[in-house]
Amino acid sequence: MKKYWKRADRNIHAWAFYDLEQKITYKAALAELNVEKVNPYKTSQECSQCGIIRKNHRRKDQFQCSCGYHDNADINAAFVIARRPSLVI
Repeated sequence: MKKYWKRADRNIHAWAFYDLEQKITYKAALAELNVEKVNPYKTSQECSQCGIIRKNHRRKDQFQCSCGYHDNADINAAFVIARRPSLVI
């Protein structure tokens, strides 16, 4: 029974992101904007300044790189995502 609930939670979680993606795509089309998908893999661990990826860079909501760069972890991840190439669909 426990595996079933974990799978159900995962499906509900995935549905919420899919729904958000559909709404963003719809609204962007109305505003004549392009939507580009980017692979979010390890964006919270990658430095937006030097590109080094290490698990210990992120501590809760703070990001501290060995190159000396530090910022809010979400802001750093947003810069990493903005720099990544879009996925071809």
